[in-house]
Amino acid sequence: MSKFNKFIWQKYLRGASALTHAQYRVLMSISTYADETGGNAYPGNERLAADACVDERTARRSVKVLEEQGWLKVTYRGGNSVAYRQANTYQLTIPEHLTATAVDEAQEGARAARGAAMRPKGGRGAREGGPETPPPDQSTGHTDQIIDHSANSRRPRAVVDPASQAAATDDVPAADWLALRDNEEALLEWLEEGLGTLSTPEEALAESMWERAHPKAIFHKIAKDRNVV
Repeated sequence: MSKFNKFIWQKYLRGASALTHAQYRVLMSISTYADETGGNAYPGNERLAADACVDERTARRSVKVLEEQGWLKVTYRGGNSVAYRQANTYQLTIPEHLTATAVDEAQEGARAARGAAMRPKGGRGAREGGPETPPPDQSTGHTDQIIDHSANSRRPRAVVDPASQAAATDDVPAADWLALRDNEEALLEWLEEGLGTLSTPEEALAESMWERAHPKAIFHKIAKDRNVV
């Protein structure tokens, strides 16, 4: 088993778009308690919520999602009948699909390096007897470029999210929008007020849209997915 390296683990977090801001903060907070092996991190839920600037319910849900996605492993579960007032103990892990991708990229890079080392100098034309690449224009310092002005080269139109358009309507419960955008827990309670109990996938959707979409847009997105709008 290879030795754990926290810096390499942090590099895998780059571009982890599946994590919400709250989940990312919870994960990074746990990592500050881990030792050199990436384990033995045991902050309690109250401490973890305070460190990540979220409420305890969000902290517990975030830990569950992080464990499901492969970023964490709970090596000891506290809060049971045997360890009533003890906290969970966590081990930092790297999702399997990311490690597999890293291996594939390393192998592809090695193959490309071997191919470049074996390629004769002079390019394709010199090797196969084909035409040489024309030298750059001495007056301009570059080769002629062909610019495609056809209709196919136009930039495609932006696609408007129907859920964002639905945010302009007022058929949702009244609320303090600024408060909802600052408090994830308040947003979930407001959604359940208008839509009833949210499923786990619906909570995850709301959390992923929370800091980048209007609360009305989140409401209509969930309602549309339920086929009630």
